[in-house]
Amino acid sequence: MALDPNIIMQLQQYKPPDQMAGMQKAMTLGNLMQQAQMGNMQMQQAQRAAADDLAVRDVYAQAGGDQAKVGDGLRSKGLYKQYEAFNKAQADRMKAQAEMAKDQAETKAKLFGLQQNMMAGLGPKPTDENVMSMMQRMVSSSVLDEAGAKAMASELMATPVEQRGNVVRRLAANAEQYI
Repeated sequence: MALDPNIIMQLQQYKPPDQMAGMQKAMTLGNLMQQAQMGNMQMQQAQRAAADDLAVRDVYAQAGGDQAKVGDGLRSKGLYKQYEAFNKAQADRMKAQAEMAKDQAETKAKLFGLQQNMMAGLGPKPTDENVMSMMQRMVSSSVLDEAGAKAMASELMATPVEQRGNVVRRLAANAEQYI
């Protein structure tokens, strides 16, 4: 048997394994595993969020608009973040309603004061023209609406001129009912 010289020519010198390339491959593999874990965690979070959203919708549907039932339902299903957000929204809504009621009361008190001052300007024996002029000024300055002005004017005009001073004082004292 003859030796093939090509076999010897194909031999190469021994090269030790490249440690850096091995470490790089290991790190790449580790990064891929971490990315896969992060993807799984994100998927689980998205599934939990979707389940929570579905549970919240279910609570609102079962409550039928009853706010107390909504709060109880959120708490009983363990949806504490949504429960806290719901309570905060409720508190904010109540605060806004209280502020609005306070503003309305202040506005009503100011209108009442303006009505009293304007009525006092009519004097003890106001004429029909004075009454109509005063009512028009009250309506134009938004102290009274038209219905209230008509009611006051008709009551004053139905009273004799000599007795209108008493009616003016009574109307001024009870002007809130015409606001």
